[in-house]
Amino acid sequence: MLTLTVKILWWLVRLPLSLLVWAIDRLRRRPLILDLVLEGAHPERPAARRLMQRGAEGLTRAELRTALRRAARDPRVRQVRVRIGPIEGGWGEAWSLRRMLSDARAADLRIQAYLAHGDLKALWVASAAHEVIAPPHEPVYAAGVAAEMTFFAGALTHLGVEVEAIAAGEYKSAMEPFTRTQPSAPNREAVEALLDDFDGRVVADLAEARGLSEAAVRAAFAQAPLSASAALDAGLVDRLAAEDEVYDPEAKDRTVDAANYGGRPRPWPRLRLRRPRLAVIDLRGTIRDGRHLDPAPTGAVPRAIIGALERARRSRRIKGVLLAIDSPGGSATASEAMWRAVQRLAGQKPVIAVMGNVAASGGYYVAAACHGIVAAPTTLTGSIGVISARPTAQGLLNRLGLHQTRLGPGARAHVFSPGKRLSQGERVALKGLVRDFYTLFLARVAAGRGQPTEAIEPLAEGRVWSGQQALDCGLVDRLGDETDAIAWLAERAGLARPPRALTVISPRRSLVAQVRARLGAQAAASDAVAGALGAALPGGREALGALQLMADSPLLAWCPWRIR
Repeated sequence: MLTLTVKILWWLVRLPLSLLVWAIDRLRRRPLILDLVLEGAHPERPAARRLMQRGAEGLTRAELRTALRRAARDPRVRQVRVRIGPIEGGWGEAWSLRRMLSDARAADLRIQAYLAHGDLKALWVASAAHEVIAPPHEPVYAAGVAAEMTFFAGALTHLGVEVEAIAAGEYKSAMEPFTRTQPSAPNREAVEALLDDFDGRVVADLAEARGLSEAAVRAAFAQAPLSASAALDAGLVDRLAAEDEVYDPEAKDRTVDAANYGGRPRPWPRLRLRRPRLAVIDLRGTIRDGRHLDPAPTGAVPRAIIGALERARRSRRIKGVLLAIDSPGGSATASEAMWRAVQRLAGQKPVIAVMGNVAASGGYYVAAACHGIVAAPTTLTGSIGVISARPTAQGLLNRLGLHQTRLGPGARAHVFSPGKRLSQGERVALKGLVRDFYTLFLARVAAGRGQPTEAIEPLAEGRVWSGQQALDCGLVDRLGDETDAIAWLAERAGLARPPRALTVISPRRSLVAQVRARLGAQAAASDAVAGALGAALPGGREALGALQLMADSPLLAWCPWRIR
Protein backbone atom coordinates (compact mmCIF):
# COMPACT_ATOMS: atom_id res chain seq x y z
CA MET A 1 0.00 0.00 0.00
CA LEU A 2 2.85 2.36 0.82
CA THR A 3 4.45 1.73 -2.59
CA LEU A 4 1.17 2.54 -4.35
CA THR A 5 0.79 5.77 -2.38
CA VAL A 6 4.32 6.87 -3.24
CA LYS A 7 3.74 6.16 -6.93
CA ILE A 8 0.54 8.22 -6.99
CA LEU A 9 2.19 11.14 -5.16
CA TRP A 10 5.14 11.09 -7.57
CA TRP A 11 2.66 11.04 -10.48
CA LEU A 12 0.94 14.15 -9.10
CA VAL A 13 4.28 15.94 -8.73
CA ARG A 14 5.20 15.21 -12.37
CA LEU A 15 1.79 16.12 -13.80
CA PRO A 16 2.33 19.93 -14.19
CA LEU A 17 5.67 19.44 -15.92
CA SER A 18 4.18 16.85 -18.29
CA LEU A 19 1.37 19.24 -19.20
CA LEU A 20 3.87 22.04 -19.85
CA VAL A 21 6.09 19.88 -22.10
CA TRP A 22 3.04 18.63 -23.98
CA ALA A 23 1.74 22.15 -24.57
CA ILE A 24 5.13 23.42 -25.83
CA ASP A 25 5.44 20.45 -28.18
CA ARG A 26 1.99 21.18 -29.64
CA LEU A 27 3.26 24.63 -30.64
CA ARG A 28 6.40 23.29 -32.33
CA ARG A 29 5.37 21.64 -35.58
CA ARG A 30 8.76 21.01 -37.19
CA PRO A 31 9.52 17.34 -37.94
CA LEU A 32 11.99 15.50 -35.76
CA ILE A 33 15.07 13.44 -36.62
CA LEU A 34 16.04 10.69 -34.18
CA ASP A 35 19.80 10.12 -33.93
CA LEU A 36 21.23 6.72 -32.99
CA VAL A 37 24.86 5.70 -32.60
CA LEU A 38 25.83 2.05 -33.05
CA GLU A 39 29.43 1.71 -31.94
CA GLY A 40 31.32 -0.36 -29.40
CA ALA A 41 29.33 -2.88 -27.39
CA HIS A 42 25.54 -2.88 -27.11
CA PRO A 43 24.60 -5.55 -24.53
CA GLU A 44 20.96 -6.36 -23.93
CA ARG A 45 21.27 -4.98 -20.41
CA PRO A 46 23.99 -2.91 -18.75
CA ALA A 47 26.80 -4.92 -17.17
CA ALA A 48 28.40 -4.09 -13.83
CA ARG A 49 31.27 -1.67 -14.30
CA ARG A 50 34.27 -1.08 -12.09
CA LEU A 51 34.87 2.28 -10.50
CA MET A 52 36.71 4.74 -12.78
CA GLN A 53 36.39 2.29 -15.69
CA ARG A 54 35.65 3.90 -19.02
CA GLY A 55 33.49 1.43 -20.90
CA ALA A 56 32.97 1.33 -24.64
CA GLU A 57 29.31 0.49 -24.31
CA GLY A 58 26.66 2.62 -25.95
CA LEU A 59 22.96 2.30 -25.32
CA THR A 60 21.79 -1.20 -24.53
CA ARG A 61 19.82 -3.06 -27.16
CA ALA A 62 16.75 -2.81 -24.95
CA GLU A 63 17.11 1.00 -24.88
CA LEU A 64 17.65 1.17 -28.63
CA ARG A 65 14.64 -1.06 -29.26
CA THR A 66 12.45 1.08 -27.00
CA ALA A 67 13.54 4.30 -28.73
CA LEU A 68 12.72 2.90 -32.18
CA ARG A 69 9.33 1.60 -31.06
CA ARG A 70 8.44 4.97 -29.59
CA ALA A 71 9.59 6.69 -32.77
CA ALA A 72 7.32 4.43 -34.85
CA ARG A 73 4.35 5.69 -32.80
CA ASP A 74 5.47 9.33 -32.84
CA PRO A 75 4.12 11.33 -35.82
CA ARG A 76 6.80 14.00 -35.23
CA VAL A 77 9.65 11.66 -36.18
CA ARG A 78 10.41 12.07 -39.87
CA GLN A 79 13.61 10.10 -40.03
CA VAL A 80 15.99 7.92 -38.01
CA ARG A 81 19.65 8.73 -38.61
CA VAL A 82 22.09 6.00 -37.55
CA ARG A 83 25.83 6.54 -37.24
CA ILE A 84 27.58 3.15 -37.41
CA GLY A 85 31.13 2.80 -36.13
CA PRO A 86 33.15 -0.29 -35.15
CA ILE A 87 30.77 -2.81 -33.55
CA GLU A 88 32.61 -4.78 -30.88
CA GLY A 89 29.97 -7.40 -30.17
CA GLY A 90 29.67 -10.77 -31.87
CA TRP A 91 27.59 -11.77 -34.85
CA GLY A 92 24.56 -12.55 -32.70
CA GLU A 93 24.55 -8.99 -31.40
CA ALA A 94 25.07 -7.60 -34.91
CA TRP A 95 22.11 -9.63 -36.19
CA SER A 96 19.93 -8.22 -33.40
CA LEU A 97 20.98 -4.63 -34.24
CA ARG A 98 20.28 -5.16 -37.92
CA ARG A 99 16.90 -6.62 -37.12
CA MET A 100 16.00 -3.53 -35.06
CA LEU A 101 16.63 -1.32 -38.08
CA SER A 102 14.67 -3.69 -40.33
CA ASP A 103 11.71 -3.66 -37.92
CA ALA A 104 11.84 0.14 -37.72
CA ARG A 105 11.86 0.32 -41.51
CA ALA A 106 8.87 -2.02 -41.66
CA ALA A 107 7.08 0.36 -39.24
CA ASP A 108 7.34 3.13 -41.90
CA LEU A 109 10.30 4.94 -40.36
CA ARG A 110 12.82 6.23 -42.89
CA ILE A 111 16.27 4.94 -41.90
CA GLN A 112 19.46 6.68 -42.99
CA ALA A 113 22.77 5.00 -42.09
CA TYR A 114 26.11 6.77 -41.99
CA LEU A 115 28.91 4.21 -42.36
CA ALA A 116 31.64 5.80 -40.25
CA HIS A 117 33.56 2.52 -40.20
CA GLY A 118 33.52 0.22 -43.19
CA ASP A 119 34.09 -3.33 -41.91
CA LEU A 120 31.80 -6.21 -42.83
CA LYS A 121 29.77 -6.21 -39.64
CA ALA A 122 29.05 -2.47 -39.86
CA LEU A 123 28.15 -2.72 -43.57
CA TRP A 124 25.82 -5.64 -42.88
CA VAL A 125 23.98 -3.73 -40.15
CA ALA A 126 23.84 -0.56 -42.27
CA SER A 127 22.32 -2.43 -45.22
CA ALA A 128 18.98 -2.57 -43.40
CA ALA A 129 18.59 1.20 -43.96
CA HIS A 130 16.85 2.95 -46.86
CA GLU A 131 20.03 4.89 -47.59
CA VAL A 132 23.67 4.10 -46.78
CA ILE A 133 26.12 7.02 -46.82
CA ALA A 134 29.89 6.62 -46.54
CA PRO A 135 32.65 9.18 -45.94
CA PRO A 136 34.52 10.03 -49.17
CA HIS A 137 37.88 8.91 -47.80
CA GLU A 138 36.91 5.98 -45.54
CA PRO A 139 37.84 2.60 -47.07
CA VAL A 140 35.32 -0.25 -47.00
CA TYR A 141 37.10 -3.28 -45.58
CA ALA A 142 34.29 -5.83 -46.10
CA ALA A 143 35.87 -8.96 -47.57
CA GLY A 144 33.74 -11.80 -46.20
CA VAL A 145 33.51 -13.78 -42.98
CA ALA A 146 36.75 -15.37 -41.78
CA ALA A 147 38.34 -17.17 -38.86
CA GLU A 148 41.97 -17.27 -37.79
CA MET A 149 43.44 -19.95 -35.55
CA THR A 150 46.72 -19.71 -33.66
CA PHE A 151 48.42 -22.94 -32.56
CA PHE A 152 50.81 -22.85 -29.63
CA ALA A 153 51.99 -26.47 -29.54
CA GLY A 154 55.27 -25.73 -31.31
CA ALA A 155 56.11 -22.85 -29.00
CA LEU A 156 55.21 -24.91 -25.94
CA THR A 157 57.46 -27.75 -27.15
CA HIS A 158 60.38 -25.32 -27.39
CA LEU A 159 59.69 -24.31 -23.81
CA GLY A 160 59.44 -27.89 -22.63
CA VAL A 161 55.73 -27.59 -21.82
CA GLU A 162 53.10 -30.05 -22.98
CA VAL A 163 49.29 -30.05 -22.71
CA GLU A 164 47.78 -33.50 -22.21
CA ALA A 165 44.17 -33.47 -23.40
CA ILE A 166 41.45 -36.12 -23.38
CA ALA A 167 38.32 -35.32 -25.37
CA ALA A 168 34.94 -37.00 -25.82
CA GLY A 169 33.67 -35.98 -29.24
CA GLU A 170 35.36 -36.15 -32.64
CA TYR A 171 34.84 -32.40 -33.18
CA LYS A 172 35.71 -31.32 -29.63
CA SER A 173 38.69 -29.21 -30.60
CA ALA A 174 38.99 -26.67 -27.77
CA MET A 175 42.48 -27.90 -26.83
CA GLU A 176 43.85 -28.34 -30.34
CA PRO A 177 45.68 -24.98 -30.20
CA PHE A 178 47.83 -26.47 -27.41
CA THR A 179 48.27 -29.99 -28.78
CA ARG A 180 48.63 -29.49 -32.56
CA THR A 181 50.29 -27.18 -35.06
CA GLN A 182 47.31 -27.13 -37.44
CA PRO A 183 43.59 -27.99 -37.23
CA SER A 184 42.46 -31.60 -37.41
CA ALA A 185 40.29 -32.62 -40.34
CA PRO A 186 37.03 -32.65 -38.27
CA ASN A 187 37.89 -29.24 -36.80
CA ARG A 188 38.57 -27.77 -40.23
CA GLU A 189 35.33 -29.29 -41.57
CA ALA A 190 33.24 -27.76 -38.78
CA VAL A 191 34.86 -24.32 -39.04
CA GLU A 192 34.47 -24.17 -42.80
CA ALA A 193 30.81 -25.22 -42.55
CA LEU A 194 30.18 -22.43 -40.04
CA LEU A 195 31.98 -19.85 -42.17
CA ASP A 196 29.98 -20.90 -45.23
CA ASP A 197 26.75 -20.53 -43.25
CA PHE A 198 27.63 -17.09 -41.85
CA ASP A 199 29.06 -15.83 -45.14
CA GLY A 200 26.06 -17.07 -47.08
CA ARG A 201 23.66 -15.24 -44.79
CA VAL A 202 25.60 -11.97 -44.89
CA VAL A 203 26.02 -12.06 -48.67
CA ALA A 204 22.32 -12.92 -49.20
CA ASP A 205 21.21 -10.09 -46.89
CA LEU A 206 23.50 -7.57 -48.58
CA ALA A 207 22.42 -8.66 -52.05
CA GLU A 208 18.72 -8.37 -51.19
CA ALA A 209 19.06 -5.05 -49.40
CA ARG A 210 21.27 -3.44 -52.05
CA GLY A 211 19.42 -4.84 -55.07
CA LEU A 212 22.47 -6.76 -56.23
CA SER A 213 23.17 -10.33 -57.18
CA GLU A 214 25.10 -12.49 -54.72
CA ALA A 215 27.80 -12.85 -57.38
CA ALA A 216 28.16 -9.06 -57.51
CA VAL A 217 28.55 -8.86 -53.73
CA ARG A 218 31.19 -11.58 -53.73
CA ALA A 219 33.00 -9.86 -56.60
CA ALA A 220 33.14 -6.67 -54.52
CA PHE A 221 34.46 -8.63 -51.54
CA ALA A 222 37.17 -10.14 -53.75
CA GLN A 223 38.50 -6.63 -54.47
CA ALA A 224 38.57 -5.53 -50.80
CA PRO A 225 39.62 -3.27 -49.29
CA LEU A 226 37.65 -0.88 -51.48
CA SER A 227 37.95 2.86 -51.65
CA ALA A 228 34.75 4.72 -50.89
CA SER A 229 34.24 5.54 -54.56
CA ALA A 230 34.78 1.88 -55.52
CA ALA A 231 32.21 0.82 -52.92
CA LEU A 232 29.81 3.35 -54.43
CA ASP A 233 30.43 1.99 -57.93
CA ALA A 234 29.88 -1.56 -56.64
CA GLY A 235 26.51 -0.55 -55.21
CA LEU A 236 27.41 -1.24 -51.57
CA VAL A 237 26.60 2.38 -50.57
CA ASP A 238 24.25 5.00 -52.02
CA ARG A 239 26.32 8.17 -51.83
CA LEU A 240 29.42 9.74 -50.34
CA ALA A 241 29.36 12.64 -47.91
CA ALA A 242 31.54 13.97 -45.11
CA GLU A 243 30.16 13.62 -41.62
CA ASP A 244 29.67 17.35 -41.15
CA GLU A 245 27.55 17.38 -44.31
CA VAL A 246 25.23 14.71 -42.93
CA TYR A 247 25.25 16.02 -39.37
CA ASP A 248 25.26 19.72 -40.21
CA PRO A 249 25.13 21.74 -36.97
CA GLU A 250 23.76 24.74 -38.91
CA ALA A 251 20.82 22.80 -40.31
CA LYS A 252 17.37 23.79 -39.14
CA ASP A 253 16.24 20.23 -38.55
CA ARG A 254 15.09 19.34 -35.04
CA THR A 255 17.15 16.42 -33.79
CA VAL A 256 17.07 14.36 -30.64
CA ASP A 257 19.57 11.79 -29.44
CA ALA A 258 18.16 8.34 -28.67
CA ALA A 259 19.57 8.59 -25.13
CA ASN A 260 17.37 11.65 -24.48
CA TYR A 261 14.29 10.59 -26.43
CA GLY A 262 11.25 9.67 -24.39
CA GLY A 263 8.71 9.36 -27.17
CA ARG A 264 5.82 11.64 -27.99
CA PRO A 265 4.98 13.91 -25.03
CA ARG A 266 1.80 13.05 -23.18
CA PRO A 267 -0.37 15.49 -21.23
CA TRP A 268 0.00 13.25 -18.20
CA PRO A 269 2.90 11.04 -17.04
CA ARG A 270 2.72 7.29 -17.19
CA LEU A 271 1.56 5.59 -14.01
CA ARG A 272 2.71 2.00 -13.75
CA LEU A 273 0.97 0.31 -10.85
CA ARG A 274 1.76 -3.30 -11.68
CA ARG A 275 5.23 -4.71 -11.31
CA PRO A 276 6.63 -7.02 -13.98
CA ARG A 277 5.50 -10.63 -13.71
CA LEU A 278 8.30 -12.09 -15.81
CA ALA A 279 11.95 -12.18 -14.76
CA VAL A 280 15.26 -12.41 -16.59
CA ILE A 281 18.46 -14.00 -15.30
CA ASP A 282 21.71 -13.38 -17.18
CA LEU A 283 24.36 -16.04 -17.60
CA ARG A 284 27.37 -14.41 -19.25
CA GLY A 285 30.99 -15.37 -19.59
CA THR A 286 32.95 -18.50 -18.80
CA ILE A 287 31.26 -20.91 -16.37
CA ARG A 288 33.61 -21.58 -13.47
CA ASP A 289 33.59 -23.67 -10.34
CA GLY A 290 33.24 -21.64 -7.18
CA ARG A 291 30.41 -22.51 -4.84
CA HIS A 292 32.16 -20.65 -2.03
CA LEU A 293 33.42 -17.75 -4.12
CA ASP A 294 31.67 -14.43 -4.22
CA PRO A 295 29.22 -14.61 -7.15
CA ALA A 296 30.21 -12.95 -10.39
CA PRO A 297 27.88 -10.08 -11.34
CA THR A 298 26.51 -12.01 -14.32
CA GLY A 299 26.09 -15.37 -12.67
CA ALA A 300 28.95 -17.38 -14.13
CA VAL A 301 29.50 -19.51 -11.01
CA PRO A 302 27.00 -22.01 -9.57
CA ARG A 303 26.38 -20.07 -6.38
CA ALA A 304 25.26 -17.04 -8.37
CA ILE A 305 23.01 -18.66 -10.95
CA ILE A 306 21.48 -21.17 -8.54
CA GLY A 307 20.70 -18.43 -6.01
CA ALA A 308 19.01 -16.30 -8.68
CA LEU A 309 17.00 -19.25 -10.00
CA GLU A 310 15.86 -20.17 -6.50
CA ARG A 311 14.68 -16.62 -5.82
CA ALA A 312 12.65 -16.74 -9.03
CA ARG A 313 11.23 -20.14 -8.12
CA ARG A 314 10.10 -19.02 -4.65
CA SER A 315 8.59 -15.72 -5.83
CA ARG A 316 4.80 -15.77 -5.99
CA ARG A 317 4.78 -12.73 -8.27
CA ILE A 318 7.13 -14.13 -10.94
CA LYS A 319 5.19 -16.27 -13.42
CA GLY A 320 7.99 -17.13 -15.85
CA VAL A 321 11.76 -16.75 -16.30
CA LEU A 322 13.88 -15.81 -19.28
CA LEU A 323 17.40 -17.27 -19.08
CA ALA A 324 19.64 -15.05 -21.23
CA ILE A 325 22.81 -17.00 -22.08
CA ASP A 326 25.94 -15.57 -23.66
CA SER A 327 28.52 -18.10 -22.55
CA PRO A 328 31.02 -20.49 -24.16
CA GLY A 329 30.64 -22.85 -21.19
CA GLY A 330 33.55 -23.83 -19.00
CA SER A 331 33.45 -26.17 -16.03
CA ALA A 332 31.38 -29.28 -16.79
CA THR A 333 30.51 -29.90 -13.14
CA ALA A 334 29.39 -26.29 -12.64
CA SER A 335 27.25 -26.57 -15.78
CA GLU A 336 25.59 -29.69 -14.36
CA ALA A 337 24.84 -27.89 -11.08
CA MET A 338 23.22 -25.03 -12.99
CA TRP A 339 21.26 -27.47 -15.17
CA ARG A 340 19.74 -29.04 -12.07
CA ALA A 341 18.68 -25.64 -10.73
CA VAL A 342 17.07 -24.70 -14.06
CA GLN A 343 15.27 -28.05 -14.17
CA ARG A 344 13.94 -27.50 -10.65
CA LEU A 345 12.60 -24.09 -11.65
CA ALA A 346 11.16 -25.46 -14.91
CA GLY A 347 9.18 -27.99 -12.88
CA GLN A 348 7.13 -25.09 -11.45
CA LYS A 349 7.28 -22.22 -13.95
CA PRO A 350 7.92 -21.75 -17.67
CA VAL A 351 11.57 -21.08 -18.52
CA ILE A 352 12.76 -19.97 -21.96
CA ALA A 353 16.43 -19.66 -22.92
CA VAL A 354 17.55 -16.94 -25.32
CA MET A 355 21.05 -17.19 -26.76
CA GLY A 356 23.38 -14.30 -27.52
CA ASN A 357 26.62 -14.38 -29.50
CA VAL A 358 27.55 -17.80 -28.10
CA ALA A 359 25.75 -20.38 -26.00
CA ALA A 360 27.81 -23.49 -26.60
CA SER A 361 29.06 -26.51 -24.66
CA GLY A 362 28.36 -25.68 -21.00
CA GLY A 363 26.19 -22.76 -22.14
CA TYR A 364 24.08 -25.16 -24.21
CA TYR A 365 24.13 -27.69 -21.35
CA VAL A 366 22.32 -25.22 -19.08
CA ALA A 367 19.88 -24.20 -21.84
CA ALA A 368 18.89 -27.84 -22.39
CA ALA A 369 16.84 -27.78 -19.17
CA CYS A 370 14.57 -24.97 -20.42
CA HIS A 371 11.14 -25.44 -21.99
CA GLY A 372 12.29 -23.74 -25.18
CA ILE A 373 15.40 -22.25 -26.78
CA VAL A 374 15.57 -19.13 -28.98
CA ALA A 375 18.79 -18.31 -30.88
CA ALA A 376 19.93 -15.77 -33.43
CA PRO A 377 20.81 -17.27 -36.84
CA THR A 378 24.42 -16.24 -36.16
CA THR A 379 24.66 -17.59 -32.61
CA LEU A 380 27.42 -20.15 -31.99
CA THR A 381 25.86 -23.08 -30.16
CA GLY A 382 25.98 -26.86 -29.71
CA SER A 383 29.53 -28.13 -28.99
CA ILE A 384 28.12 -31.05 -27.00
CA GLY A 385 31.31 -32.64 -25.74
CA VAL A 386 33.65 -32.88 -22.74
CA ILE A 387 37.41 -32.37 -22.32
CA SER A 388 39.96 -32.93 -19.61
CA ALA A 389 43.26 -31.10 -20.08
CA ARG A 390 46.28 -30.34 -17.98
CA PRO A 391 49.57 -28.60 -18.79
CA THR A 392 52.73 -30.38 -17.74
CA ALA A 393 56.12 -28.68 -17.45
CA GLN A 394 58.24 -31.79 -16.89
CA GLY A 395 60.43 -31.00 -19.90
CA LEU A 396 60.91 -27.39 -18.79
CA LEU A 397 61.87 -28.47 -15.27
CA ASN A 398 64.44 -30.91 -16.67
CA ARG A 399 65.95 -28.20 -18.86
CA LEU A 400 66.26 -25.88 -15.89
CA GLY A 401 67.86 -28.59 -13.78
CA LEU A 402 64.95 -28.65 -11.33
CA HIS A 403 64.08 -31.99 -9.75
CA GLN A 404 60.96 -32.83 -7.78
CA THR A 405 60.43 -35.54 -5.18
CA ARG A 406 56.81 -36.59 -4.64
CA LEU A 407 55.82 -38.16 -1.36
CA GLY A 408 52.56 -39.57 -0.08
CA PRO A 409 50.85 -42.91 0.49
CA GLY A 410 48.35 -42.42 -2.36
CA ALA A 411 49.55 -43.88 -5.67
CA ARG A 412 47.69 -41.16 -7.59
CA ALA A 413 47.89 -38.30 -5.14
CA HIS A 414 49.87 -36.29 -7.69
CA VAL A 415 47.67 -36.96 -10.72
CA PHE A 416 47.18 -33.21 -11.37
CA SER A 417 50.73 -32.17 -10.60
CA PRO A 418 52.06 -29.95 -13.43
CA GLY A 419 55.53 -31.37 -12.91
CA LYS A 420 54.81 -34.85 -14.31
CA ARG A 421 53.10 -36.53 -17.22
CA LEU A 422 50.11 -38.78 -16.76
CA SER A 423 50.81 -42.44 -16.20
CA GLN A 424 48.94 -44.99 -18.28
CA GLY A 425 46.61 -45.82 -15.39
CA GLU A 426 45.90 -42.14 -14.69
CA ARG A 427 45.10 -41.53 -18.34
CA VAL A 428 42.68 -44.48 -18.42
CA ALA A 429 40.95 -43.18 -15.27
CA LEU A 430 40.55 -39.68 -16.72
CA LYS A 431 39.25 -41.11 -20.01
CA GLY A 432 36.58 -42.92 -18.02
CA LEU A 433 35.55 -39.70 -16.25
CA VAL A 434 35.37 -37.80 -19.53
CA ARG A 435 33.34 -40.54 -21.21
CA ASP A 436 30.91 -40.81 -18.26
CA PHE A 437 30.32 -37.06 -18.21
CA TYR A 438 29.83 -37.01 -21.98
CA THR A 439 27.20 -39.71 -21.60
CA LEU A 440 25.48 -37.57 -18.96
CA PHE A 441 25.66 -34.52 -21.24
CA LEU A 442 24.00 -36.49 -24.06
CA ALA A 443 21.27 -37.66 -21.67
CA ARG A 444 20.57 -34.10 -20.50
CA VAL A 445 20.25 -32.84 -24.06
CA ALA A 446 18.12 -35.80 -25.14
CA ALA A 447 15.72 -35.22 -22.24
CA GLY A 448 15.46 -31.52 -23.00
CA ARG A 449 14.90 -32.07 -26.71
CA GLY A 450 12.44 -34.91 -26.16
CA GLN A 451 14.54 -37.23 -28.31
CA PRO A 452 16.28 -40.56 -27.73
CA THR A 453 20.00 -40.32 -27.05
CA GLU A 454 20.69 -42.08 -30.35
CA ALA A 455 19.11 -39.13 -32.20
CA ILE A 456 21.33 -36.61 -30.37
CA GLU A 457 24.64 -38.45 -30.83
CA PRO A 458 25.15 -37.46 -34.51
CA LEU A 459 24.54 -33.81 -33.54
CA ALA A 460 26.99 -33.95 -30.65
CA GLU A 461 30.65 -35.06 -30.84
CA GLY A 462 31.65 -31.52 -29.84
CA ARG A 463 30.52 -29.97 -33.14
CA VAL A 464 29.70 -26.25 -33.12
CA TRP A 465 26.59 -25.14 -35.01
CA SER A 466 25.24 -21.76 -36.06
CA GLY A 467 21.80 -20.84 -34.77
CA GLN A 468 20.33 -21.53 -38.21
CA GLN A 469 22.01 -24.93 -38.40
CA ALA A 470 20.88 -25.72 -34.84
CA LEU A 471 17.29 -24.92 -35.80
CA ASP A 472 17.52 -27.16 -38.84
CA CYS A 473 18.79 -30.10 -36.78
CA GLY A 474 16.46 -29.54 -33.79
CA LEU A 475 18.89 -28.26 -31.16
CA VAL A 476 16.98 -24.97 -30.83
CA ASP A 477 13.29 -24.23 -31.28
CA ARG A 478 13.07 -20.76 -32.83
CA LEU A 479 15.19 -18.04 -34.38
CA GLY A 480 14.94 -14.59 -32.86
CA ASP A 481 16.18 -12.32 -30.11
CA GLU A 482 15.02 -11.38 -26.65
CA THR A 483 11.83 -9.79 -27.97
CA ASP A 484 10.71 -13.10 -29.48
CA ALA A 485 11.74 -15.03 -26.37
CA ILE A 486 9.75 -12.70 -24.08
CA ALA A 487 6.65 -13.02 -26.27
CA TRP A 488 6.93 -16.82 -26.16
CA LEU A 489 7.50 -16.79 -22.41
CA ALA A 490 4.46 -14.55 -21.84
CA GLU A 491 2.36 -16.94 -23.91
CA ARG A 492 3.52 -19.95 -21.88
CA ALA A 493 2.92 -18.05 -18.64
CA GLY A 494 -0.67 -17.28 -19.67
CA LEU A 495 -0.21 -13.50 -19.86
CA ALA A 496 -2.43 -11.54 -22.23
CA ARG A 497 0.55 -9.65 -23.67
CA PRO A 498 4.28 -9.38 -23.07
CA PRO A 499 5.19 -6.97 -20.25
CA ARG A 500 6.90 -3.64 -20.95
CA ALA A 501 9.76 -4.55 -18.61
CA LEU A 502 11.22 -7.59 -16.90
CA THR A 503 12.38 -8.02 -13.35
CA VAL A 504 16.15 -8.50 -13.51
CA ILE A 505 17.27 -11.01 -10.89
CA SER A 506 20.97 -10.54 -10.20
CA PRO A 507 23.19 -12.41 -7.73
CA ARG A 508 23.18 -10.99 -4.24
CA ARG A 509 26.57 -9.64 -3.28
CA SER A 510 27.98 -8.56 0.04
CA LEU A 511 28.95 -4.92 0.55
CA VAL A 512 32.63 -5.90 0.71
CA ALA A 513 32.29 -7.82 -2.55
CA GLN A 514 30.58 -4.89 -4.26
CA VAL A 515 33.35 -2.51 -3.21
CA ARG A 516 35.99 -5.00 -4.32
CA ALA A 517 34.28 -5.49 -7.67
CA ARG A 518 33.97 -1.74 -8.20
CA LEU A 519 37.58 -1.07 -7.39
CA GLY A 520 38.61 -4.13 -9.38
CA ALA A 521 42.36 -3.62 -8.99
CA GLN A 522 43.21 -7.27 -9.50
CA ALA A 523 40.73 -7.65 -12.35
CA ALA A 524 42.03 -4.48 -13.99
CA ALA A 525 45.61 -5.78 -13.83
CA SER A 526 44.49 -9.13 -15.27
CA ASP A 527 42.62 -7.35 -18.06
CA ALA A 528 45.70 -5.29 -18.86
CA VAL A 529 47.91 -8.38 -19.10
CA ALA A 530 45.37 -10.24 -21.23
CA GLY A 531 44.85 -7.21 -23.44
CA ALA A 532 48.59 -6.76 -24.01
CA LEU A 533 48.99 -10.46 -24.82
CA GLY A 534 46.02 -10.38 -27.17
CA ALA A 535 47.41 -7.33 -28.98
CA ALA A 536 50.87 -8.85 -29.34
CA LEU A 537 49.80 -12.37 -30.32
CA PRO A 538 46.63 -13.46 -32.16
CA GLY A 539 44.69 -15.73 -29.82
CA GLY A 540 46.87 -14.77 -26.85
CA ARG A 541 44.00 -13.61 -24.64
CA GLU A 542 42.05 -16.80 -25.31
CA ALA A 543 45.16 -18.92 -24.62
CA LEU A 544 45.66 -17.24 -21.25
CA GLY A 545 42.03 -17.89 -20.33
CA ALA A 546 42.30 -21.52 -21.44
CA LEU A 547 45.35 -22.17 -19.27
CA GLN A 548 43.59 -20.68 -16.25
CA LEU A 549 40.48 -22.77 -16.93
CA MET A 550 42.56 -25.96 -17.20
CA ALA A 551 44.04 -25.25 -13.78
CA ASP A 552 40.63 -24.56 -12.23
CA SER A 553 38.48 -27.40 -13.62
CA PRO A 554 39.50 -30.99 -14.42
CA LEU A 555 36.40 -31.55 -16.60
CA LEU A 556 35.45 -28.93 -19.19
CA ALA A 557 32.37 -28.37 -21.34
CA TRP A 558 33.87 -25.40 -23.12
CA CYS A 559 33.90 -23.87 -26.62
CA PRO A 560 36.42 -21.04 -27.15
CA TRP A 561 35.45 -20.41 -30.79
CA ARG A 562 35.03 -16.88 -32.14
CA ILE A 563 34.26 -15.69 -35.65
CA ARG A 564 35.46 -12.15 -36.31
